[in-house]
Amino acid sequence: MNDMTNDIEYAGARFYKCALQVNPYTYGTEYRGGEKRDEEKYNAEILEQCEEKEIDVVGLADHGSVENSESLRKLLAENDIVVFPGFEISSSEKVHMVCLYPESTSVAQLDRYLGQLMGENAKQLENTPTHPSSLSCQKIAQTVLQNQEGFWYAAHATGNNGLLKMDGRGGNLVHVWKDHDLVRAVQIPGKVDELSGENLKKIIGNKDSNYHRERPIAIINAQDVESAETLASPSASCRIKMTRPTFEAFCTAFQDPDSRIRLNHEIPERHYSRIESVRWEGAGFFGGMKLAFSENLNAVIGGRGTGKSTLIEGIRYALGIPGRASEGRGLDELRKSNMDNSRIILEVLSQKQQGQKYTISRRYGEQPIVKNADGDVSHLTPEDVLPGIEILGQNEILAIPESNGAKLALVRSVLPSEKDVDERIEKIKRKLKENREKLFRASEELGRLESAIAKKPQLEESAGLFKKLGLEKKLKNADLLAQEKSIGEEIQEQFERVDAWLDDCAEVFDLEFFENSDYRGLPNKDAIEEAKSILVNLKKSTDTSVKQMRSAKQAAAAEYEQVQAKWAAGSEKVKDELIQAISQLPEQVGKSGRKLGQEYSEIAKQLADIGRQEQAHRAQKQLVDQLEQERASRLEEYRQTAFSRFETARKAAEKLNRKGLRGKVRINLIRCGDVQSLKDFLQEIHGIGRARLDWLDAPAQPVDLVELAKLIEKQDADTLREQYTGMSATIAEKLLTLKQDKERLLRLEEIELKDIANIELNVSGEGEPEKYVLLDNLSTGQKCTAILNLLLLSDEAPLIIDQPEDHLDNAFIADRIVSDLRKLKTKRQFLFSTHNANIPVFGDAELIAVLRYDQDGSGKVLRKGSIDDPDVKKHSADILEGGKAAFSMRKVKYGF
Repeated sequence: MNDMTNDIEYAGARFYKCALQVNPYTYGTEYRGGEKRDEEKYNAEILEQCEEKEIDVVGLADHGSVENSESLRKLLAENDIVVFPGFEISSSEKVHMVCLYPESTSVAQLDRYLGQLMGENAKQLENTPTHPSSLSCQKIAQTVLQNQEGFWYAAHATGNNGLLKMDGRGGNLVHVWKDHDLVRAVQIPGKVDELSGENLKKIIGNKDSNYHRERPIAIINAQDVESAETLASPSASCRIKMTRPTFEAFCTAFQDPDSRIRLNHEIPERHYSRIESVRWEGAGFFGGMKLAFSENLNAVIGGRGTGKSTLIEGIRYALGIPGRASEGRGLDELRKSNMDNSRIILEVLSQKQQGQKYTISRRYGEQPIVKNADGDVSHLTPEDVLPGIEILGQNEILAIPESNGAKLALVRSVLPSEKDVDERIEKIKRKLKENREKLFRASEELGRLESAIAKKPQLEESAGLFKKLGLEKKLKNADLLAQEKSIGEEIQEQFERVDAWLDDCAEVFDLEFFENSDYRGLPNKDAIEEAKSILVNLKKSTDTSVKQMRSAKQAAAAEYEQVQAKWAAGSEKVKDELIQAISQLPEQVGKSGRKLGQEYSEIAKQLADIGRQEQAHRAQKQLVDQLEQERASRLEEYRQTAFSRFETARKAAEKLNRKGLRGKVRINLIRCGDVQSLKDFLQEIHGIGRARLDWLDAPAQPVDLVELAKLIEKQDADTLREQYTGMSATIAEKLLTLKQDKERLLRLEEIELKDIANIELNVSGEGEPEKYVLLDNLSTGQKCTAILNLLLLSDEAPLIIDQPEDHLDNAFIADRIVSDLRKLKTKRQFLFSTHNANIPVFGDAELIAVLRYDQDGSGKVLRKGSIDDPDVKKHSADILEGGKAAFSMRKVKYGF
């Protein structure tokens, strides 16, 4: 079953492509001296170009006329292109102004509006459509906005008849330009940085103090379109964000141009992961719910009990992401009561997986399932598809400051990725573990050999007693037989080694990967075929050699069996002679000759064994030395790589402090400052409790675990206590017991002491010198402030937070969070559940989902859209502001 669906309609705001100065077929003839054109053909060409260039909205703006545009207006509207009718007019100062009106405005009404705006010069339009009005630019603007409920923008603003050029020629229109209520949009010919003259760039960018506006102006491209070819130009259109392309939404967009108005080249490419939709199948609180998300900022609003937290937790549950804080019984109960008998399905786009789409679904009580776009179950996990996604419940932001690991992970998420270095460190750690296991086994074997060899002086002393008794010469064959037996065991071991070596040789080649790989469709298949042929031939040669070696070994073993038979016969003869000699031994020191002979034979055998073990000891000692040397090199590589990673992170943090976090938060990294992993290790030692490890809490410098292991190896308790101030004599003695546990002592060297990320918040007021305070010393709200600043910067993966305002004040949300959201939401997807108006309204959320609790005990999405949707606007006011009356009362009381 393919869970990918296209039936979840996105109802939020998006950018629509708008060409706002399209002229009728007569324009090129009447005003530019061109040939007379066929109206029907011209209109068809304009329509075709609109469809090809995906233009959604057209503004009709004939010069001083409205009738000639009517056939084009009708054709476009019939083909689902939204048309705002209007005209272009010249003010008494000869400033060109394009005036647009609602879709339903009739030709007769447009004609009346045009007559009003021409003032005393209305009759002049009959002969000269470009004749200026008798009204000033300011008066026309006031009339359009306040009396006609239309919209206007300053056309050709930087041209000879533009608002800015007129002022340069003595028009004295600075006061008009600075009136942000009257002048909301300005048309320029292309990109801002392509404008001629730095002065114009400063004015347009609101950086000229003489022209400074309280609110920046909306900048649009709306080239005067007189042909389909002109309409194809990027400068003929711009992008306007609306829930639906209506005139009301269009006008609302210009109230917030920073968020809703873009030139074509300013639309960023979207290279980040996102959740595209959620479906809730079966029963459960949101049974049957479908919701498509914006790729930018999403806000879920609703009263208490409408399911804001349930929606967030449903997404978390579907992804199988554990919470940062202890989930506790409350979350389990929420899931049980609201998700039982449910299946939650997410459609996601994964930047990590090259922009592929997946569905991630989960039934309550089961594990998440990932499917690709073809509906096949994938081997990928949700984490593989959406790595780095952050989901935080109502109290989870507060959990981050309580954990050094969580703070470090958060800080590392806002710094450049160190994945390659992390992987290299993990590889070194694996090599260290392998080395530890080999060294431990080799050291144990070396210890066993040393224990065996240690018996040699005692045995030699015992053998010396037999010399004194004069028995050595008579029993010399016992010594010789023991030596021979030792040599025989060595010979047998050689044959066994050859067998093991031949078995290993037989397993060297595994060429099945050629058959398992569909390399025949690869660009260099011929080279791969040649390589395959080489390896196949090499394998044949090796197999032949191994077969010959086995035959040679078998022949040698057969020959040796014959030698063994002769050897055994010779040994039997010597044994018989030895038995005869022993039987003739006189009784001495109360022992029979037979008893003395047996004792001497055993001593001789053990001495012969020790001779073999001495050789093995030398080889084993060499192996241990090699492993220890390898370990020293690995440990240094481990420490140097970790140090390099720290230095890279430290420099990146300093850069971030100077730029992205300047004036807000400051990060300070402390190398190897987190000793919790060392504490956990030491608490495994009997008699060492948490209370006895306080000496590790504030070391003067990072703990050198290799040096600590050496001091323990040397049994140097005094130096231990000198090195680590506050360590008690009892703890020092306990640590020295690790020498008897070689494996654990080696593990001590491998412990990774994590870095500490100290996070500081600037608590100074506006205009005051910066004052940074450490996270541990901040109030709850201030801690959340610091953490949220970092969360907003952290990654390209979605950030989902349940009611972030719970621990923050409104001023902070409005001054910092909202401004950051507006900048970052084009680079990352955000989803907040909230009851604070600042986030969806001032953050200009592309999607606001209004939740409702029904009488049947279920949750519903009552309305979805952006703030320019009238219904969404009303519900937002009711839920977030307490209704229009409450908002008006606050407005009066505050004196706004």
